[in-house]
Amino acid sequence: MTSTDNKIPSRSPAYDEDGADITLISSEAEEFKVHAYMLKANSTIFRDMLGDPAFRPSGSIDIEASSEDLTYFLNFMYKCHAEAPQTWDQAKRILDLCDKFDCEIVSKRIRCRLKRVVRGDPWEAFALASHHHDIKMAEWASRGLGFDEKRKNITSDTISLADASKVSLPYLLGFLHLSHSSVSWNETTRTYEKNWNSLGKKFTLRE
Repeated sequence: MTSTDNKIPSRSPAYDEDGADITLISSEAEEFKVHAYMLKANSTIFRDMLGDPAFRPSGSIDIEASSEDLTYFLNFMYKCHAEAPQTWDQAKRILDLCDKFDCEIVSKRIRCRLKRVVRGDPWEAFALASHHHDIKMAEWASRGLGFDEKRKNITSDTISLADASKVSLPYLLGFLHLSHSSVSWNETTRTYEKNWNSLGKKFTLRE
């Protein structure tokens, strides 16, 4: 994983500490100066790699990620209050990095942070939760479906193939079971609606 790219690297303004002992290089040839102890504390893959006697501390490590994604990834290692990823696609990419380097604590921190923004796109949040087996996040996403005008009345008869294909089967079946629950009268809108805030708390996996 030592860098062999011929590009002249630039330096990340966020991770440019002279005292750092490891250099990560993004796919955009940007250097990130970081500390070995921080990588070891958060990743079993880095722990094994950096503990290998054959590893050269002066060498750099290529990371297949954009500079922006790598910055977010490292922020959740270094910062107590890191910003959530900007989009759900970006969140997926960063969580994939967590999986690749076995950064379970970082992954949990990111998913916990994302729970605060599930109302913006609850179905994307639910799909992401399904692929990281995060039942608690799936509950939060289900509870947010009442704010999703497109999907708040969804059932197995009306769900689109595109939506269904985003979610792993046990989570999809659990969701569809909830979607067939009875509706309740909403005094504010004077219509019958599903109370997703209540239903989401009952979410369970189905086989």
